[in-house]
Amino acid sequence: ITEKYTVAIWNKIYNIIADLNNLLYWVDENKDVFTTANYHDIIKGEALGLRAFLHFDLLRLFGPVYSENPTGKAIPYRVSFDQKATPVLPADQVITYVLKDLHEADSLLEISDPKNFDLPEYYSKDYNAFEDSRQLRMNTCAVKAMLARVYCYKGDAESKQKALTYAYDVVESNYFALYEDNSNP
Repeated sequence: ITEKYTVAIWNKIYNIIADLNNLLYWVDENKDVFTTANYHDIIKGEALGLRAFLHFDLLRLFGPVYSENPTGKAIPYRVSFDQKATPVLPADQVITYVLKDLHEADSLLEISDPKNFDLPEYYSKDYNAFEDSRQLRMNTCAVKAMLARVYCYKGDAESKQKALTYAYDVVESNYFALYEDNSNP
């Protein structure tokens, strides 16, 4: 990849992370404006999940080969919307931050995500674009799948066991049960 494309990828992903950090700041700063139950936690959980997902991709693209050099310098992990320089962290610290964001997202979404994975009826008067079609968003299953992926990437025996546990959680979730039920008339 040429330097032009590398810089474009880096800049675009960090711009999206900046937007997510801005959202995360304001979603907590204005928590009282959410009048619908669980909307604050869903939005915050989705944003945290996406921030972790993007940092993990940056780590895989620009960081060291984790299995060979987990303490090697990797990337900055941005958690605020400001112009302060963020230090480049070792890969293992980036993983720690990724897991922290994913666990917080998981705890928020596990309780608040409506887990509505049915195919929506767009023309129904009851259709709610935010709560319906959850399979298209950073939902609880997506966060658990990311946890499995990150723990697998980490690679130690304890992490591999956690990866397996989260992967089973996703496979055994209602998301797949819905499609099994629909396929057997």
